[in-house]
Amino acid sequence: MSRISISIIISAMCLFSCSKDDGPSQASLEASSIAIIKADGTPLDPSSCIDPNERYAVAIKTILNGDGEIQTKRVEYTVNGNLFSMTFTQATTQNNPITLATGTTTVQLVESGTSDTITLIAPSEFVIVE
Repeated sequence: MSRISISIIISAMCLFSCSKDDGPSQASLEASSIAIIKADGTPLDPSSCIDPNERYAVAIKTILNGDGEIQTKRVEYTVNGNLFSMTFTQATTQNNPITLATGTTTVQLVESGTSDTITLIAPSEFVIVE
């Protein structure tokens, strides 16, 4: 076999054996939880009283699905039906300050429906029983 024939065969093998490059793989972020917390990041103790003078926040945690370049994720959530959003560029937990309403405050992830609720009873609603 001549050198030209061998060169053509090797070139053809390389050309047809190479797979198509699909580009870099993509990873996606997913909102995994939402909670009402103290503004300093401390979780609320379900058995403790809620101080209306203290500051609170909504915490959203994201997780990473897949490998590769992370796609930015805009997570929409509601606070008592009012729409808000946070933008994530990595798997982490982000907090946004909120003001608790007298009565029930509910935070909910729009995409999954996951929610957290807290009830604030105004001091004027307490009744002293003698």
